[in-house]
Amino acid sequence: MKALTAVGMLTAGITIQAQTCLESRKMEVFAPSYENNLFDVVIQGNTTMYTRKVQPNAPCKEEVSEVTITFKLEYDAELYSFQPGMNNIMVFSDDEEGYINSPFMYGEEPYTVTIPTGTYDIIATFNHAELGQPTIYIVKELVEILKDTTITMNPAEATNHIHVNNYAPDGTIFKKGLGYWDESEEWVHTEDGNIWDYCIFNELSHKEWGGMMSHSFTVAGWDEDKEEKRTESQYDIDINDVSNRYSFTQIRMTLSLDGNDWYFNHVCTDNFKVGVLENDISNYTTFQESWKYSPYSRDIEAYGFSFSYYEYFKNLWAHTTTNGGSLVVQGDKKKGDICTYTFHVNAPYEEPCLNERKCLFDIGFFEYTDTIIQWGRKIPKYKFAKTIPFKIVDGKREFVNLGHPWDDSGMNNGMFDIENKDNPFFMSALPHLEPIHPAFTYESSRRLGILGNNCPINAFMTKNYTVPWQQDAISEMTSYYIGRYGEIRWIDIPLVTETLKFNGEEVEDIDTWEPEGLGVYDRTYVNTNVEVDELAGKNVTTVHYDMNQEDGTPPSIQMLQFKNNEDGITDRFSTAAEGTMEFTAGDFNYIYNSEKYYGLFDCQLITISVEYAPYGEDDWTEMEIEEIPDLFQMPGWGYFYRVSLEKVTGQAEKGWFDLRFKLTDEAGNWQEQVISPAFRIDDLV
Repeated sequence: MKALTAVGMLTAGITIQAQTCLESRKMEVFAPSYENNLFDVVIQGNTTMYTRKVQPNAPCKEEVSEVTITFKLEYDAELYSFQPGMNNIMVFSDDEEGYINSPFMYGEEPYTVTIPTGTYDIIATFNHAELGQPTIYIVKELVEILKDTTITMNPAEATNHIHVNNYAPDGTIFKKGLGYWDESEEWVHTEDGNIWDYCIFNELSHKEWGGMMSHSFTVAGWDEDKEEKRTESQYDIDINDVSNRYSFTQIRMTLSLDGNDWYFNHVCTDNFKVGVLENDISNYTTFQESWKYSPYSRDIEAYGFSFSYYEYFKNLWAHTTTNGGSLVVQGDKKKGDICTYTFHVNAPYEEPCLNERKCLFDIGFFEYTDTIIQWGRKIPKYKFAKTIPFKIVDGKREFVNLGHPWDDSGMNNGMFDIENKDNPFFMSALPHLEPIHPAFTYESSRRLGILGNNCPINAFMTKNYTVPWQQDAISEMTSYYIGRYGEIRWIDIPLVTETLKFNGEEVEDIDTWEPEGLGVYDRTYVNTNVEVDELAGKNVTTVHYDMNQEDGTPPSIQMLQFKNNEDGITDRFSTAAEGTMEFTAGDFNYIYNSEKYYGLFDCQLITISVEYAPYGEDDWTEMEIEEIPDLFQMPGWGYFYRVSLEKVTGQAEKGWFDLRFKLTDEAGNWQEQVISPAFRIDDLV
């Protein structure tokens, strides 16, 4: 065991009034529960967009005057601290339009914000000057603002102290040991504890909006002498009297001393006079997760697992902690090909203190790529892979496949893409808990293989569009390598090679090349970071598209999964008759709204063929494909196809066979993708 790295990056979500809803032409995915007179309704292709008429950070009501709030912060600087630049003052109204303003405070006082007249809640977050002390929340509810106003915020008003205990499954309370890093970068304990490290996420939420109105985030930290300072108040909060319009939730990720066990705990309350909060150890669910090391990192150091969670409120994305909201542990030199960690989850799928809020969890696996110097010592600069999110219900783990993957910054960059550049808080956030695809959502007991031990598909995303005021053509192609169980293999990206031809001429330096006008693209991506049953694997994806056409985007595969006759998810079968292959694909076209600064994808018709061949051989046989219209789903999935393996014949090395997909859209754009190896049949060895 070497060093733990706590990555201090955080992605926070706030529910904002301007949301965009989508419908597919085959089934409703986002059926708006709103009055249609609140929306601009635009039909583009086979997609219907519902966009709020009132834009974010615009007045909620017509012809209202604006006023200015000046915040006066009164506090003893020796006891408390306020950090300008942190999102630590919230001003919001819960009227029918849900106006929210979250001013960033920079520089010196006075801090001001200009808003329409109305009634608002105001929240400020303070810290104690001494490390390891509670987070402080000051909440002023239902303040009527009709003229320019000065509001005083004083942390001394937070007289309610809530102490939070964090227990292991055996009832032992977790305690961080004290110590320091010596000159050899070895940890020296000065006081024993029973955990290696932890991170804490506190959030104060409004029950109606469910968004995270104010938060604090704590990971391991050192003073200037690298001496740890931790107290029993590290988990606690101080708060003033607050009504039950609010709830408080704390998420805690704790790592065992040996770095092999992770504990993910959750407590909440809407009683802000409560003295002590404790997690219920009877609610722990324990499981192990394993990942097969990729060839890229077999002979170098790996960095193990991290743990993340996502929150949704009324089926809308509310908040995410990514790898930055997790603990990342640097492991020893690898022992064998498989990395395994144990996880203990004590957190519900449905939030008990906030109706209609649900929590999903995710595990990330980190592999070494490089090191950087931070906090005075080497820490990893890594790529990682993530499983699909899962929920815990009645002690069972159920994987919830949300569609196109999350990128390594934690933000969704896939087929749900919605942006509003006028509002810094409304980024490429996943706007809806749906679309959960029923065919790719499964209990963990159905998964019969190990993560990473397969050849992935390339579920690439293409954003091809033009910017009218610049007359620029934008062609963004992003490879998303997805394994057989939904695992996202960002680990593969460093080894992927790309070749590009533009209008038939090969581009030498792809990284710096910029196109001159519209044209025809031919791209090939080769991913060789694959080994399955000691066979060298690869994914080769070739795409062709012509941006001179109205449809200038190649079609794409989004998911591939195999099942046996007992509904187990596996790509290994005893006989051909036992296997079924299911996948989704479509012609996903990016529609960019230049007036409102957001984009989305629709899904158009394609023609498709699938062939198989013995591993490594160029002897292809076409397979019969059945489309399942009832499982068509957008956004993020497209058309659903099923193929029986029953007619697969021939002999193959170790029984492994390759797959080749050919997809063509109505405009003639196409892709060809080879997955090698893809599935195994034992009696055809």
